[in-house]
Amino acid sequence: MLELDERDRADRHSYRVPRLLPRQPGHLRQEGRYREFARLEKLAGRFPTYRWHGPQGVREVTVWSSNDYLGMGNHPAVLAAATRAVAEHGAGAGGIRNISGTSPLHAALEAELASLHGKGAAWCEPQAAGAGCRPQTALLRAGEAAFRRRTAGCGL
Repeated sequence: MLELDERDRADRHSYRVPRLLPRQPGHLRQEGRYREFARLEKLAGRFPTYRWHGPQGVREVTVWSSNDYLGMGNHPAVLAAATRAVAEHGAGAGGIRNISGTSPLHAALEAELASLHGKGAAWCEPQAAGAGCRPQTALLRAGEAAFRRRTAGCGL
């Protein structure tokens, strides 16, 4: 558990990020708390089949928990649109809105979504973790605050 005290304060409203862990995570491995992520290789055109690079070697596995829920990542129209977008705009995300601004592509998507749902506006959240948290804080008025458990998700 993280316990902050007055030495960690940056000012009366916030804390500096304390040094939580040593440089090497060896103690986490020894305690069985170091998370190892599965090494999965997506296979183009073979959804939902992936290649798992595991401790006993490489084998094919089925992965239903990817963000490609409907297997559209290999649909010819999606691939053509992605190819056009890369040719016109380059590869890479470019940064989040509050730093890099809103792309005309995102504005067009939001307008299309609003129209599709018969609403005056729509908002696309770039990060899944923020999708539930940011709208909640956007609804607050001056002087109000929102709290959540550290272990809780941010669902609306």
